Amino acid sequence: MKKILLTVLVFALLFAISCTDGGEVAETTQLPETTTEESEEDTMLSFVPSEYIIIYPSDAYKEKYLAILSSNAISNEYNVRIDYRADTTAERECEILVGNTNRPESQTALGMMGENDMIVAVINKKIVIAATSDDLYDAAVFRFMSALKDGTLPPDLSIIENTTTLNKVADGFGKNSSLSFTAAFAHKNSALEIRIGEGYVVEFTPTSVALYRQEKQRTELAKKVVLSQLEYTYNVNCHFDGEYLRAYFWDPALNMDTWQIFEVKTPDLAGEVRVGDPSGYGTAISAVDCKEVELIDRGATYQNNVVMNAADPDILYHEGYYYMYVTGNHYPVYRSADLAKWEYVGVSLPEVSWNIDKRYMWAPDVEYIGGKFYMAVSMGEAGFGIAVADKPEGPFICAGDMPFLTKTIDGHIFVDDDGKIYLYYTSWCDGRAYGIWGLEMESDCLAPKWETEKLIFTPTEPWEKTMNRGGVVEAPYMLKKEGVYYLVYSGSHFEADYAVGYATSTNPLEGFKKSEHNPILRGTADTRGTGHCSIIETHTGGMAMVYHTHNTPTAVQPRHVAIDPVRFVKTADGYRLEVCGPTTSKVPLEIFK
Repeated sequence: MKKILLTVLVFALLFAISCTDGGEVAETTQLPETTTEESEEDTMLSFVPSEYIIIYPSDAYKEKYLAILSSNAISNEYNVRIDYRADTTAERECEILVGNTNRPESQTALGMMGENDMIVAVINKKIVIAATSDDLYDAAVFRFMSALKDGTLPPDLSIIENTTTLNKVADGFGKNSSLSFTAAFAHKNSALEIRIGEGYVVEFTPTSVALYRQEKQRTELAKKVVLSQLEYTYNVNCHFDGEYLRAYFWDPALNMDTWQIFEVKTPDLAGEVRVGDPSGYGTAISAVDCKEVELIDRGATYQNNVVMNAADPDILYHEGYYYMYVTGNHYPVYRSADLAKWEYVGVSLPEVSWNIDKRYMWAPDVEYIGGKFYMAVSMGEAGFGIAVADKPEGPFICAGDMPFLTKTIDGHIFVDDDGKIYLYYTSWCDGRAYGIWGLEMESDCLAPKWETEKLIFTPTEPWEKTMNRGGVVEAPYMLKKEGVYYLVYSGSHFEADYAVGYATSTNPLEGFKKSEHNPILRGTADTRGTGHCSIIETHTGGMAMVYHTHNTPTAVQPRHVAIDPVRFVKTADGYRLEVCGPTTSKVPLEIFK
């Protein structure tokens, strides 16, 4: 049954959008004049909350629930309580009709919908909206709240539409084309589609942005989690330079620069652009700006992958140079002055004095402490320990007679603000539950304080459990900002959908909660196996994430090292981490500033 919904659109025109390149305009359908003896002045809406009452069907539970939510929304916005009553209440001049009430205005709205699935109208001073699906009730409350914050209710508002219709907004989208608008989503399951030509679909939801290849079946090319400070509202931009399609996101509530969500090679992308909401849950957008943009030379660039045939990178900045340590025999080390051009320096651990299997030298991690360089050494399942050097390039010397843990990998050394040293690692040694562990080290960074050892977390999230290999959490890397610890880690098997996420706590060894933004770095159609990262503050004040990727989207080995910007974004309850990657195009070095 068609139901009457309470809402006023977030934007005065929903999908009534224009384009600077001559695209068609999708017009809204206006309600025919209703029969009334009142003058035009009498029928104009002046929304004074104290004069209104919310009406819902007496036998409809959900409509009553929405009436309560709407009443609360008005109270919060105007500091005036508005009552809600069943439609058995005597009729008043100023009413907001929620549900299929017995009021004649409800029937008028239903009769005018035709084959469409939503109508928004002001009829005889009553605010009336009808829809065909219960799913759109969630859209109603959100849009109503947004309209209240906007502060205006158009007195002649009357829009009839089909929310599943995709409206054409541009012809001939191609090289150097740009498209932007603001999107507001009514429900967690809302979706907004941008279809470019017949081959590509960019899908925006309240929690993600994705690019698909649309043929007989829809194939995912890229996807990333995005969450806005404002409930389900953010700005959108898509740009095509003739080779790459890039999607950008920026939050109206944050004073932050535009941030690239993903880039994917789409050289055959061309055609008209259509925009619409196929979800049925309700989505609103502002006017669409489609135009041709001029490319600007932004100076020196780098291009991934920056180091070939290397994996599990760790990066350290010391006296004007970045030093990168990677998995390999005796731990190869590279050096760079600008993060773009890297030179091979040599091996950092030329001799292994421990009496263990030396074939697997994985995932080195180096920290500068008190004038010396300390390396966490992982030799496969055979052993785990600490090596020390006087110079960043080595030679590192194994400390102690033998490693202090077996079946332990991916060690990371972290020095806290108070000088305490912590070691994080993935372990399944001596009956430990598989997962990421942590403990405090002695002040010489050579001996663990075993009584402090804690299990940080285990694999629990779907993205950490792919390819039927069981759950994986590994490669811990710790950051700290304003008293909060950010433990960055990799999830999923390295041969599968390897990706990067993070967890936060106010304690370095317990209480970590995985972020709802995870994973913050994951593969695309161009790049797979993105993981095992380290993060460095650059000499220009920015932040860089160094990670490895698969050889190709279809072959794992040999892996390569990539680098992309990462940043902290201020939120209502702290900060979140965002990565501008993975990238494979030429990226301006100024992005690290």
